[in-house]
Amino acid sequence: MAFLADQIVAKIEAQILANPLAEQISLDGHSVSMPEAIRKLEYWRRRAARENGGRPVVATFNLSGC
Repeated sequence: MAFLADQIVAKIEAQILANPLAEQISLDGHSVSMPEAIRKLEYWRRRAARENGGRPVVATFNLSGC
């Protein structure tokens, strides 16, 4: 099942790979700088991992001292 985050990751990756040396790329009609596109890609990759069950939504800590 393809989730929204997976689709967005695929779009951003395709734009970055199509224009690797560009200073700005177009994402859904908006011009975005390459560093901003990479930040968005990292965010949506984490979101996709959460949606797919590969990353917990909330961090857990063991406070028992063991």
